[in-house]
Amino acid sequence: MSSAEESSTILKGLEEVFMSHEMLALKRELDDQEERIRLTKKQKLQLTESRKVSPIIFANKGDLFFPNVDHGLSTFPVLEFRGRNNRARVVVVIILDERGTFRDIIYSPEIGWYVFRQKTGRYGLNSTSPYSLRSQLGALPIQMFQYYDKNGKSDVDTICLPLIKCKNFIPII
Repeated sequence: MSSAEESSTILKGLEEVFMSHEMLALKRELDDQEERIRLTKKQKLQLTESRKVSPIIFANKGDLFFPNVDHGLSTFPVLEFRGRNNRARVVVVIILDERGTFRDIIYSPEIGWYVFRQKTGRYGLNSTSPYSLRSQLGALPIQMFQYYDKNGKSDVDTICLPLIKCKNFIPII
């Protein structure tokens, strides 16, 4: 065999080795892409299921919800999602009694709690009766679940709730 033929054979062999390494690299890249696509599909499915199970987590300002609780009323309360509480937790204790007993305690909900404003009528957000919406939601004492604006003022038709207390909220589409 001549040196030209030998060189050609070596080049072909090297080309095959190079191609096989290149093909392996491409196959690995393709496998990685397929795995990412599979994960993406799985994540999309999980996201879709999460939206169905916990619609409140994906709520936008203005979305309406029906709190599915036994409120004992003939009409259904509707709450409008206002966003998340972004005010720092404040606890103010005022001692006015000469015996040193607490006369007034003002709380502020946790940062990140869900803020709702009552959209239809007054269905118990301003009441502590056992049949009130506030009681059914487990949002007592009132001050602890009340939303306070930046001036420290509250609105009896607005409530802040942790996620666990929103688990039975049904979106109104």
